[in-house]
Amino acid sequence: MATKVKSDFITAEGLLNFSLLHPGQAKDGQRAGSKAYTLELSLDPLVDAFTANNSIIDAVSRVAQANAPNPNLWQSFVFGPTGILRKLEEMPGRNPSLYGYAHGKYVLSMSKTLSLKSLKMEGADLTNPTVRAEYDRKVAEAAPKVVRFTDPANSADAQRVQEENVKRVARGETLLDASQRVLIPCHPSEIWDGCTVRVFGHCYWEGNIHKKVLLSFDQVLLVRQGPRLVPEASPDAVFGSFAPPSDLAPPPAGQPDPWKIAI
Repeated sequence: MATKVKSDFITAEGLLNFSLLHPGQAKDGQRAGSKAYTLELSLDPLVDAFTANNSIIDAVSRVAQANAPNPNLWQSFVFGPTGILRKLEEMPGRNPSLYGYAHGKYVLSMSKTLSLKSLKMEGADLTNPTVRAEYDRKVAEAAPKVVRFTDPANSADAQRVQEENVKRVARGETLLDASQRVLIPCHPSEIWDGCTVRVFGHCYWEGNIHKKVLLSFDQVLLVRQGPRLVPEASPDAVFGSFAPPSDLAPPPAGQPDPWKIAI
């Protein structure tokens, strides 16, 4: 069984690609009934990106040190071709010529995977239309948070804050102040592959299938929009069905929440 250690991270700013973030976009996982939201994040070389925000290095290192089969080789699970923090050119089976935007960058693959167990629907008959509708609803509700800061001078953002406050009243939550720079959910039309984002998540040791450190994400903060990426490779060619069931990767207590964290 994997050793539990503190594994939360917040990434430096990176380029979003191969993203499946919103309700209705989750792809089939490895086990029957599992679904995965996925993304890929391209970060500038180590000296620029990771030294500006070491939380992901610290988190991956802690998990690798606690779980590597050979304690003397734990670094191999962090950096390089066999690690989770590796450059495009170090990734097995990847043709760098298909990913010009990521040349010389670190490329991190992440998932948020949902299983029937994590959805509290173990043994559910998904061929039953009523059960399937409930399953689809729960998968949509479990989509990662995708948020951005408002511009107080933008009237459209002020309207968005009012709409969000209506929902907050219904939930008994504190209202947002439209005169301040606050976080609101991103519409799917506001974020795309090629935008600059920061990712909030945790890493964990997956010992049943991959026997390595993997990255899970729960929240994405849109930093700024950018030109849309149209890579030559397909998401399936990148991710396949790599994401393990979420019951193998239970999120730790105290998961970082960008609604509460000052960026």
